[in-house]
Amino acid sequence: MEIDFGTLLVGSITVAICAVPFVLTIGGRKRREKQMMRSLYAMAAQHSCVIGQREFCGNYVLAMDKTGRFVFFHRMIKEKTEEQAVDLMEIATCRPMNIGRKIAGERVVERLGLEFVPMDKAASEIHLELYNNDHSFQLRGELQSMEKWVKLINESLNKLRPVI
Repeated sequence: MEIDFGTLLVGSITVAICAVPFVLTIGGRKRREKQMMRSLYAMAAQHSCVIGQREFCGNYVLAMDKTGRFVFFHRMIKEKTEEQAVDLMEIATCRPMNIGRKIAGERVVERLGLEFVPMDKAASEIHLELYNNDHSFQLRGELQSMEKWVKLINESLNKLRPVI
C-alpha cells in the first residue's frame, strides 16, 4: 500500500486543522491561570503571606496562605477582575451560598459562593461569588469547590481559635 504525496499532505492539513482549536484553548487557559496566580502572589505578598493550598475552577482561583489565616480570591469575567483577601482572624464562620429557584419542578442553581460572617456584628458579611448563571451557563465543579472550601476554611477557623 502506497500513499502518494497529495494524500499525505491533505491528511496532515486536516489533522492540523482539527488540532488547532484544542491547542489554542489549552494555551489560553494556561495563560489565564498564570495571570491569576501572579495576582494571588501579589496579594499574598501585600499581607506578608505565602500561598499554600489553591484551586482553579472555571473563571476563579481560591487560595489559602500556609498559616491558614488568609483566604485569597481572584476572578476574571471577560475583562473585569475581582480580587479579595479575607483575614480569617476577623471571621466567625464561613457558610455556603447556594441561591437557586425551581423551574418545572427542578431546582436551578443561579449563584454559588462563600459567605464569611464577621465576628463584629456591625460589619457586613463578605461574599465571594464562585458561580453566576448570568456569566456561565453550566456548572464546572463550582459546587464541589464551594463545599470543599467551606470545610477547609471552617477547619482553619477552628485552629485559629482554640476552644476555651
